[in-house]
Amino acid sequence: MPIFSTLFKKIGLLSSRVNPDKPIFEERLRRFQFIGSVIFLISSFYNFLSGMMASFYITATAFFVVLIAYYLQKKKKTNSAFYLLFFGVNISLILLTYAEGYQSGIFLFFFVTTISFIFLSYGIGRTRSLMVFGTSILSFFTAVFVASSHPHWQIISQDEYYLNLFFNIIVSFLFVSWMAYSLSAENQNQQKELLNKQFFLDTIFNTSVYAEIVVSMTDGSIEQHNAGATNLFLHKLNASQSIVGIQACNLFAELKEEGGEELFKQMCSAEKWEGELTCIRLDDTNFPGSVCVVSFKYKDYNYKKITIIDITEKKKILDELSSAKKNAERLAEIKTQFLSNMSHELRTPLNGIIGSANLLLEDIHLPSQKEQLTVLKYSSEHMLCLINDILDLSKLDADKIRMEKIPVNIHDFIQTVSLPFKSLFHEKKVQFTAEVEGLLSKKIIADPTRLNQVLSNLLSNALKFTAKGSVLFKIKIVESKSEHAVLHFSVQDSGIGISLDNQKYIFDPFTQADIKTTRKFGGTGLGLTISQKIVNSMGGVISIESREGLGSKFLFSLTFPFSLLNEKEIAASIISGKDLKQLNGLKVLIAEDNPINMMIASKFLDKWGVGYTGAENGVEAVSIFNKDEYHALLMDLEMPLMDGYEALREIRKINPKVPAIALTAAEFENMKEGLLASGFTDYVQKPFRPQDLHAKLSTLHNELVKTIN
Repeated sequence: MPIFSTLFKKIGLLSSRVNPDKPIFEERLRRFQFIGSVIFLISSFYNFLSGMMASFYITATAFFVVLIAYYLQKKKKTNSAFYLLFFGVNISLILLTYAEGYQSGIFLFFFVTTISFIFLSYGIGRTRSLMVFGTSILSFFTAVFVASSHPHWQIISQDEYYLNLFFNIIVSFLFVSWMAYSLSAENQNQQKELLNKQFFLDTIFNTSVYAEIVVSMTDGSIEQHNAGATNLFLHKLNASQSIVGIQACNLFAELKEEGGEELFKQMCSAEKWEGELTCIRLDDTNFPGSVCVVSFKYKDYNYKKITIIDITEKKKILDELSSAKKNAERLAEIKTQFLSNMSHELRTPLNGIIGSANLLLEDIHLPSQKEQLTVLKYSSEHMLCLINDILDLSKLDADKIRMEKIPVNIHDFIQTVSLPFKSLFHEKKVQFTAEVEGLLSKKIIADPTRLNQVLSNLLSNALKFTAKGSVLFKIKIVESKSEHAVLHFSVQDSGIGISLDNQKYIFDPFTQADIKTTRKFGGTGLGLTISQKIVNSMGGVISIESREGLGSKFLFSLTFPFSLLNEKEIAASIISGKDLKQLNGLKVLIAEDNPINMMIASKFLDKWGVGYTGAENGVEAVSIFNKDEYHALLMDLEMPLMDGYEALREIRKINPKVPAIALTAAEFENMKEGLLASGFTDYVQKPFRPQDLHAKLSTLHNELVKTIN
């Protein structure tokens, strides 16, 4: 048998395996065409030798019909090839039976043909199988009906009849044997394919790192599971045990708890259900699992496939991340509180120093004292700048800086920025130039304070690191359209420069190009870091062009929308800090526990003609306010006995509409919104500029004058 099998495979009568890329029907049709062409070729040759010319012409024609069918199949016309082969064979058999007579036994091939074509069309439609069967039977009865015991169109002797009958029986037997063997071999190949596929699927099923469980919906029991489920649920028990047969609902703790019936219904009714459940091992230990339940049907029975992933490590990591997040938030809160406290503690004495320096400079003083007073004012303001840098860096890191939107005249702005530096560069004998390239007829909307802070930092660095030569401060109008303008800012110096290696670190906080630079020139190394973060928050990128010993150039570009306000509206929206007019008639209650700050504030109030009463704490402030009427409150937030918040709440019970301005050295997140929510109408940051406090009181004075008139 192996010899015949190998021979059949070589000549194409039998496939070694079912080609997965070619349908079985096409494989069978190809083999039928081959065996059909061989039989008709042999028959035609035999008929030619026997002198049966009519049979020769019929079998030869049938041979060419089979070849045409083969050609059609090559052209991907499989259906046409099938019908041509089927009807060609049946018509040939009818004609052969008529020509040779039924004694030759040619009608026996009808049974073989019927079975063969039903086998050929098996699996490709019931309609075609019925058509094949019905047509074959009809062809058989037609052949028998038209045939007689004597041949037509040719003369056949009795011996030839017997010889033909023997030949036809042998050929039909061989054909049926081949067909049976071919079908058996094909079935074996299919069985191997199915076994291989089953093995492949079982391998996937059992090698999955997740637990895969199949549950029958008839009784809710587990019918099958993979090795992953064994490892997960048997844990340290005997690995030969199985969870087959137990109820699937016993695997999940939530289904046993109160309300578990509703969850069970959801899992059963949904086509797909996903969630996290507490899974129970057979040794009664628990573990958290990610569960996915999917419905499927097999042989009219409903099943659920449950996929379970052990997420113990994942939960552990998430818990650690959650704990780390809480710790980070707690540390951030501590940091914020620390910075607020430090701000208050540092700003409070600075308020006294800066305020005293301003008062002394405004009062009559000896010419010889002016230099010392100027140094005092500059040094205290420089210390305030350092404190502000640290606080600004903290707020920028936390993305808490809010940019103002104020109309700015860029030509006036460059003068405002450069004016304080002109005398400083002149003293160092360094040429300083400030210019605007281009002309803007409109004001832009920007945050002048933050923009000034960036440019002042760059100019301060240029001043610090340039001993001789020149410094160019330039604003170039790159683009001016109907709605916005693009401005390019640059500060170029001829100072010590920065090496390429150090340029990559120049914007890092608390970092300067060289430790020697820090010792020689001082500074915290925060200026460029803050400048970079501010420019980034404005939508730009600050960059550097520098070579060691040849100077540096810092540059950035920003886009600003144009202001829609006209000149009069702009002027009316800005309260000038320079026009410190008298505020006679205004009466305020000032609550401040620090005697120096109280002294500074009272000196300025005296200068402006403001009547005031002082209180050293919140309790005293409430008592004083209860005895007299005041137009406004100046309230420190942190005072002994009763702080500013509580004192204001008590005063609001007496007069809910009195304006209250907070005086605070603290710095905290969303400070303005928080103070407004606490009942304050405004606030002034300590150390305060006299113009800022005057502007707040001036607004109240104007409202008072309107009320009197």
